[in-house]
Amino acid sequence: MMVQIPIGLRVVLAVGLLVSDLGQRLQAYSPESPEVVEMVDRAMAGLSRLIDTSGEHGIGVIPLLALPFVKADDRDHPHVKTAIGVARQFATPGGGQGRDGHAPTYARAVSLIFLTELDPVQYKPEIETLVKMLQESQLVIGGWTYPGMPNGDSSQTQYAVLGLWTAQKAGFDVSLECGEKAVNWFMRTQDAQGGFGYHPMDPGTFNRNSQGSVSIGLSAAGTASLYIGGDLVGLGQGEKQRVKEDDIPPALRLIKDDAEEKTAVKRVARNVNRELLKRYQQDGNRYFDAVYKINPGMWNYYYLYTLERYMSFREAVEGGGVAEPRWYNEGVEYLRQNQLKDGTWHGTGGAGIGGDTAFAIMFLTRSTKKKIEKLVPGEGLLSGGKNFNGDMTKAKLRDDGKIVAVPKTNAVEDLLNALEDSKNSDVEGIAASVDYLALDFKNPTKLQAQVARLRRLVSVEKFEVRIVAVRTLGKTDDFDNIPYLIYALTDPDPKIAYAADLGLKHITRKLDGVGMAKDPNPQQRLVAAQAWKQWYKAVNPSAIFLD
Repeated sequence: MMVQIPIGLRVVLAVGLLVSDLGQRLQAYSPESPEVVEMVDRAMAGLSRLIDTSGEHGIGVIPLLALPFVKADDRDHPHVKTAIGVARQFATPGGGQGRDGHAPTYARAVSLIFLTELDPVQYKPEIETLVKMLQESQLVIGGWTYPGMPNGDSSQTQYAVLGLWTAQKAGFDVSLECGEKAVNWFMRTQDAQGGFGYHPMDPGTFNRNSQGSVSIGLSAAGTASLYIGGDLVGLGQGEKQRVKEDDIPPALRLIKDDAEEKTAVKRVARNVNRELLKRYQQDGNRYFDAVYKINPGMWNYYYLYTLERYMSFREAVEGGGVAEPRWYNEGVEYLRQNQLKDGTWHGTGGAGIGGDTAFAIMFLTRSTKKKIEKLVPGEGLLSGGKNFNGDMTKAKLRDDGKIVAVPKTNAVEDLLNALEDSKNSDVEGIAASVDYLALDFKNPTKLQAQVARLRRLVSVEKFEVRIVAVRTLGKTDDFDNIPYLIYALTDPDPKIAYAADLGLKHITRKLDGVGMAKDPNPQQRLVAAQAWKQWYKAVNPSAIFLD
């Protein structure tokens, strides 16, 4: 029997107020928070009503503003259909020029990302052409820039690298030399203090100089590109495995159809110094942390999406991310205060209403983080497909070489029924196909029943079921779930313990936690459980624990 925390205390703790560097008290948000969901819904509606979506920077913005609809799986939206035509223009020689002709790198990169996210099989020829165009337009020194300008452009280069990385993760061949040149260019042109400028001077060596026009936005872009580029050239996390063609669904074979046996062996850069790259990443982090602010004054929404992308890759590589970091909470507050009546955003020096609104939506939904999580083995995708009645027509090739499928249903009740049935042959596959369940937060009665069922699953035999239950409980704001998460800290599997620790940080808004490592040993898990118990006892002296 759970002891209730006094209403007044629960309200203060559940709201989770934070204090920003400006002294403003901030509510802790997540992409699932009702306030954020409402903002995104209004923004999507505002985007849908736009008639002229070309923005201030020409038709190259159109694939950008269509991205939120693709990520929301609204692939038949009129803006998506329009963006397909525009992206195809940029995938033809001389196509899509006009106002975008002075800086085609942005449009090509965004078109590449858009088509790859939309359907890498159907648009394979266009994607391959865009990859080829980006690689051929790269400067000898390694960056991308405006026609006729010898120095690289940090902003354009970050989008070229992001586009190529996105294509590579979908199974397309990207030149290792191209990736190496880009990474080395970012390393050479990093300011000696760790920041990045707009059109930096390349010293030609790794003895970094002071650069002009260093800004917070470009510093986030440059440091993010060190992480993204590092993964592009095989210096990220994990190695790929060999995959037999017979194990790949026919649709996927269209992506790589030039060998008798498909190999997904990761090529690792030989011309990038791994240790130096790591050091420059850390230099970038230190500089950014020292100058961080949520409002850069110009290109506000471009910056917010850059910030989300940077922090998502930084968290993925370095670890230590929290459920609702300060930068995200401050960004949500900034967007809440500046959202227009029609649901859109429009900033100073921005990409037009459509582009700025798309940037804001991708920040709010943590789109980069979700993309990365789908690429990490064991996170959010179903491995194998064995004994799973999922939709193999939407199968994907995971980074560890295994085939993944999506479930035919996202209905939380159906998934809970399957997870509770120990004799269900599909249970492991279904559990592995989702990070957490999308509970009915808008229906208190349903939510209470769903949470009760999840609590019972915290101690079942199957690892896959336990980790989904723990992750889902950790996404709630219910203090009554704390004892169950503390119990999960002592789980035999360290991944579950780590997920429980993240959940406790989320619910309590104790963002620093109790110092538990990401891969804790049994003793560290026990110590963490005891520390969390002590904290909760101080909050609720009558608390009852499960062990």
